[in-house]
Amino acid sequence: MPLSKMRVTVYILMSTKRLAEMYGELAKPSAQANAASCLG
Repeated sequence: MPLSKMRVTVYILMSTKRLAEMYGELAKPSAQANAASCLG
């Protein structure tokens, strides 16, 4: 039981890290576009 719980925790951490990386990749172009539009 503890082993499976640990495995689930690791899986959740890995999936959330992947989601954060995906979100970061999606946010990068918009951030660059916002900076470019602000600089004019």
